[in-house]
Amino acid sequence: MRLRVFGSVVILMSAALLAACGSQAGPGEPLRMVRSSLSPAYVGVPYQATLPAAGGIRPYTYTLSGKLPKGLHFRDGRFSGVAEEKGSFDLTLDVQDAALSNREQAFTLTVSNPPPPRFGFILPPVTVKGTFTWVTNLTGRASGGFKADFQMPGLTPQLPTFRPADGVLAVWRWDADRKLLEVDAAFTRPLSGTEVFRLKLKPAKALRPLVSSRVRFFNPMHEVFAASPASLSRSYTEGKYTYPTLVLLAEHWGKHQQKTKSGKPGPPVPGDLNHDGVVNAGDLHLLRTNYTWGRAPQPKSRSKTGNALHSRKPSPTPAPRTPSQTSNGNLSIPPAP
Repeated sequence: MRLRVFGSVVILMSAALLAACGSQAGPGEPLRMVRSSLSPAYVGVPYQATLPAAGGIRPYTYTLSGKLPKGLHFRDGRFSGVAEEKGSFDLTLDVQDAALSNREQAFTLTVSNPPPPRFGFILPPVTVKGTFTWVTNLTGRASGGFKADFQMPGLTPQLPTFRPADGVLAVWRWDADRKLLEVDAAFTRPLSGTEVFRLKLKPAKALRPLVSSRVRFFNPMHEVFAASPASLSRSYTEGKYTYPTLVLLAEHWGKHQQKTKSGKPGPPVPGDLNHDGVVNAGDLHLLRTNYTWGRAPQPKSRSKTGNALHSRKPSPTPAPRTPSQTSNGNLSIPPAP
């Protein structure tokens, strides 16, 4: 009886020793690689990835061969860092366990420019007859702002209900001819994974609401993302201020004009449009009521032959459309007569 008990204890101790050595699989399972590929990395974005092994007996020893992109590091089966260069990098990983078993796996790590942020819309998933609230969220990479056109067939925005989220400085208008809501926004801080605005929409008849967008996102340095469209097609409305002015307000939001050592007012704060010594809602209201939309029409070129100018008969250039002002200081283009 004592021998049997001793034998059982030896068996249990052996099993415990194997477990302590780290065998992740069932008894006798050979060493293997769990993954056969690596997730892509993006320039300037923190990256983490693991290449775990299973089976065999731990501890494992990892040996990586091949060139890693600048900014990334590898240790004990883990990649980390921030990639600083684009390209496809061929790598080979060799894993050896405590029993000196080896497994080798080839991988390709792809590094590219990061994709732009995305909008996520919250809309009723059923047919609606009355006014409802549309919420627009920002997902993906952090952004410093955007210029967007929203199409919403059969829906009319109730402009006085437009509510930008905290940290979002926005101007907006409704083009009634094209049924297009145009929104320009600059953020006082980089935003991601958050609501950017909400607005009530009124359907012309019972329908299931649908909203689509064409958008130019800007990174936190207010540079346009490479994957954004080159431009937006907008009707021209002349104003005193432009999108760079909106960005200026966002960059200096809440800042006050400082005084010199002698007590005199110091240099004006950039973005202080109304010259009251602080960049705040008063400056944003002034910008909203005098904002430039679209691009001014370019004069048609004429060719010169001898002493005479020859050109096709120019068509009359339409004058800038005069906007009507809503109660919240934003613009709504009236329908053409």
